[in-house]
Amino acid sequence: MQELYTLHDNKYLFITQYKKPYIDTDFFVNKFWIPSLKELNIDYRRPYNTHHTHATNMLYNNLVTPVQLAQLLGHANTQMVFDVYVNYLDTFNNNFDRSIKIYK
Repeated sequence: MQELYTLHDNKYLFITQYKKPYIDTDFFVNKFWIPSLKELNIDYRRPYNTHHTHATNMLYNNLVTPVQLAQLLGHANTQMVFDVYVNYLDTFNNNFDRSIKIYK
């Protein structure tokens, strides 16, 4: 998989021959996603699941605050981040910093 990063200088990992990201989900899933998971010996999961994995890991590793994550994910406010990701992390990490004010 690492070789894919060195094949081109585009910010997207999987691109068309025109150096654009794939917009056809079926084509992307069948041509790249499923073969990549098989090569890595990972059970099938929807590409969208990586959205949740990324968000959880960003918070768990203290790389962003819940406010920053909400902005990165395009949420209008932090409610979704606290309801979904922070509550999930609380089950594993009782030391998560909840002192951030989400409401004015």
